[in-house]
Amino acid sequence: MVLRSSGVTFTILLGALAAIAPLSVDMGLPAFPALELGLHASAEGAALTLSVFLAGFSTAQLILGPLSDRIGRRPVLLGGLSLYAAAGVLCALAPSIEVLIALRLVQGLCAASGSVMALAVVRDLFSGAAARTRFSYVAVVISLAPIVAPTLGGALLLVAGWRGIFWLLAAAGMVLMAAVLLLLPETRQVSAGRLSVARGFARVLRTRQSIGFAATNALSFGALFAYISGSPQVLMGALGASPALFSLLFAINSAAILLGAWLNGRLAARGVPSRLPVAAALGLALVAASVLVLQFVLGQPSLLALMPGLAAHAFCRGIVAPSATHAALEPMGEIAGLASSVVGFLQMATGAVSGAVLALLFHRLGPAAMPAVMAAFAFAALLAWRFADAPLPAAAAMRGE
Repeated sequence: MVLRSSGVTFTILLGALAAIAPLSVDMGLPAFPALELGLHASAEGAALTLSVFLAGFSTAQLILGPLSDRIGRRPVLLGGLSLYAAAGVLCALAPSIEVLIALRLVQGLCAASGSVMALAVVRDLFSGAAARTRFSYVAVVISLAPIVAPTLGGALLLVAGWRGIFWLLAAAGMVLMAAVLLLLPETRQVSAGRLSVARGFARVLRTRQSIGFAATNALSFGALFAYISGSPQVLMGALGASPALFSLLFAINSAAILLGAWLNGRLAARGVPSRLPVAAALGLALVAASVLVLQFVLGQPSLLALMPGLAAHAFCRGIVAPSATHAALEPMGEIAGLASSVVGFLQMATGAVSGAVLALLFHRLGPAAMPAVMAAFAFAALLAWRFADAPLPAAAAMRGE
C-alpha cells in the first residue's frame, strides 16, 4: 500500500518526519534534573546533551540533502530513522553523561533526515499554490510537537524516569521507519543529482528568490528563537510564572503558530497570493515585538500584558515559515534535497546566533533583551523579504501565486 500524496495521512506522515527533531528536544527538557541525578552529571553536562543534538541536526542537513538528490529520499530516510531508533535505545541504556552526549550527537545527525526529506518530498510532488498549501499543513503537524512534547515528557518522567523518554523516542523512530518502508514511495525526480554538490549550492546561493526567502524564513525563526531561549528567564525568572503556568503559556504560543500555518494553508487553497499574507505577517511580527520592547521600557509588564504580543508574533511565524520555505524551494525542483538542506541549515544557524546575541545582551538589558532581539530579527526578516520579493512579480503571475 502506498499513500496518496493528496491524502491527509500522507501530510501527517511528512509532518511527523519533520517533527522528530523538535519532539526529541522538547520531550527531554523536563528530564534534565532527573538526568543530572541519575548520571551524577552537572547542569552543564545535561545542557550539553541538547547542544550537541542541535549541532548534529544542523550540520547533517547539508550532507543528507545533496545525498538524497543522488540516491533518493527513501534510502536516506530509512537509514537515518533506523540509526535514530538505535541511538534512542542506546541513550536509554547510557551508563554515563559522556556516553549520552555522544549518542545525542548521533541522534541529532539522524533526525535531520526526517526534516530535510519532508521538505524535499513536498517539493518533489507539488509546485505553486499546491506546494504552499502542503507546506502549511505539514507545519501544522510540526507545531503540535512543542505543544504535546513537554507534557508527554513530564508524564513519562513520572512513570518511567528519564530513560523512558528515550525508549519512547526510539519507538517513534521505529514506527516512522516502518511507515516510510510500507507507505512512502520514492519521489526524487529522475534529473535530480546531475549537478555537482558545489554547483548545486552555488545555484541556490546565487538565485535571488531561493536565498532571499531562505533568509526570510531563517531570520523570522531567529526572532521566534529569541522568545524560545529567553522565555524561561523572562517569564519564570523575572515575572514569576510557575513551571506549570510557563508550560501553558508556551503551549498557547505554539498553538498560535499552528493557527497561523493552518490559516496560510486555507488561503493558499483558496488561491490567495502568498505575497499579501506574508507581507502582513512580517509587518505585524515587527509591530508586536516593538510593542513588547516598549512595555519593558515603560516598566516591568505583567504576564497578561505580554501574552497578546507574544501570541501575535508566534501566529505570524506560522504564516511566514511555510510560504517562505515554499518560495525558496520553488525554483529548485531537481535539487530539492540540497535546497531543503540550505533552508534548514540557515534556520538552525540563525537560531543559534539569535540565542547567542540574547545571552550577551541579557546581562546589559535584563528581560528587555528578549523582545529587543525579537524586534531586531523581525526587522531583518522584513528586509530579506523585500530583497527576495523584488524580482518576482512576473514569475509569480505566471505560476498563479
